[in-house]
Amino acid sequence: MGDQILRAFLQRQCDEGMELAAASDILNLVPVRDQPPTQYIMEFHCKGLTRVNGAVSEAAVFAVGLNFPADYLRRVTNAAHILMWVHPTTVFHPNISATGPFICIGDIKPGTGIFELAYRVFDVITWKNFCACEQDSLNAEACIWARNHMSRFPVDERPLKRRPGLQECA
Repeated sequence: MGDQILRAFLQRQCDEGMELAAASDILNLVPVRDQPPTQYIMEFHCKGLTRVNGAVSEAAVFAVGLNFPADYLRRVTNAAHILMWVHPTTVFHPNISATGPFICIGDIKPGTGIFELAYRVFDVITWKNFCACEQDSLNAEACIWARNHMSRFPVDERPLKRRPGLQECA
């Protein structure tokens, strides 16, 4: 890789991402290729919603692909080049397409780090963040359903990162 600034950014993202995953009971971060990695699978072990045969239910594992393209520090032309929904395909959320691998976490500015991206994806999966307007959502049906079930949100209230200094009871 000839771009030393991008290489340093990618190494910092790897270090910060692995540090976040180590401090989380929820996030598993898997580098996919390259050194430093340009692609990851972010696996979240948390509550989110799926819909199968019309029934909405909770699921416990969700996966999103993350890609840092070569021009990521200069521009983000399309969030679909950065994030891709992987699993489960039955996910039910206004910000996640029911027919394709798209997830919307809002605008992504050039150079947005892995730490912020992971938090924003987590907030979508757990319904801490969702679009309530069908015209702006990726899944209008989930949007309508959400307005009628507001008391269910967020579906997982745990923090992504354990608070420092807290000891778990044995």
